[in-house]
Amino acid sequence: LKAKVAALQEWAVAAAEAKEAILEENKVLEKRLYQLENNDDNDDGGIRMGNHTSLSNNKTVTLKSDNISPSSKRGKVTERKLWTKSSSLVIGAGTFECRTIELGENQVMDFETIILRWKFDITPSDLDIVFSMLKGSFDRRDKNGIRHANALIRDRHVVGGGGGEVQGAFVVQNACTLVFSNENSWVRPRTIKFMVDAFAVM
Repeated sequence: LKAKVAALQEWAVAAAEAKEAILEENKVLEKRLYQLENNDDNDDGGIRMGNHTSLSNNKTVTLKSDNISPSSKRGKVTERKLWTKSSSLVIGAGTFECRTIELGENQVMDFETIILRWKFDITPSDLDIVFSMLKGSFDRRDKNGIRHANALIRDRHVVGGGGGEVQGAFVVQNACTLVFSNENSWVRPRTIKFMVDAFAVM
């Protein structure tokens, strides 16, 4: 009987500790939701989006609060789109090209993580390209810097097109650089059409 009583006492202590942990977690979540709702109320009906540097020959779309679903404002959806950028470029045989993507002055909460989703198509579609994504901003003339840069993706061989998502794209200079290499081709150029989306994820 003493052993049973001791076991029940241990169970009661463990249950009390678990309840306390759940209450603490609820307080943290309530604080996050309050911050999001406050942000919506104080930014003229929407989350303020800053300006960002345009790419050459590209389209830049800045998404306002009406692009965020109502459920997101209530804290039920864990991501919101910051912007979409798209561009195209022609890469000659034996060369490579770079495009820098900047985060811009977008309002991001401390508890949010930035996700970059990317995709691109190659024309002609039966050709390939070597794709890299580097942390920070690089010019194509800085070949040594590109070679030794901290890469999110390095020398990925892609046929026809590709896509994916990465974290940590903007931890250096609030920018990342897309590199498309056609250096293995001696004759045929490639046309690349790409689009990148930035999301704040909670």
